Amino acid sequence: LEEIRLLTVDNQGQQSRLSALRELLDKRIALLTDRIKQRDAEGLEPAIAEIKSGNGLVFMTEIEQVIHEMIIEEEALFNKRDSKVNAQANFEIIIIVFGGLFSFLIMGLAGVYIRRGLRLQTQSEERSRLVVESAPNAMIMINEAGDITFVNSQAETLFGYTRKQLLARNIESLVPERFRHKHFGYQGTYFANPQTRSMGIGRDLVGFK
Repeated sequence: LEEIRLLTVDNQGQQSRLSALRELLDKRIALLTDRIKQRDAEGLEPAIAEIKSGNGLVFMTEIEQVIHEMIIEEEALFNKRDSKVNAQANFEIIIIVFGGLFSFLIMGLAGVYIRRGLRLQTQSEERSRLVVESAPNAMIMINEAGDITFVNSQAETLFGYTRKQLLARNIESLVPERFRHKHFGYQGTYFANPQTRSMGIGRDLVGFK
């Protein structure tokens, strides 16, 4: 969290979300600590009954929502910077073509702008990666073919595969057979009209290990 805070120091919105995330995580840890104390004092059954009451799910849902908002923010910044870089590149090409005697100077400036744009793009990608990597839940990204293109460490822990093994798989291999026909349809619908949406919040999801 501190590493992400340093990378987003210029973004007040992300800083606020990080503070909210820290507070939610502290509450979640405090709740788990209370259950451990309850188990030690009253036994395992009362502690299990309290866990099943679902109080912890409220915190986890809120934690997922904050992380979801952070990812959306970073993706928006990435797209904005990417458009800016493309616009700058097009403008620089025109100047190079019509610059004539100033071509060497223009190419020098183009190199500076392009390097700067690539640096901004790399920083944004790194922020997005760190946000996803630090998520308390397993997160998997796929392409239109359903091939897995990114997983975080929680996905490795949950499914019992290494990152390399998961990246060599198709998402269908993790979906139980009885759900595959529906999942394929959901996947096709999403890629036909991609847009930001919440998935799985407050809902139990299943997969193969």
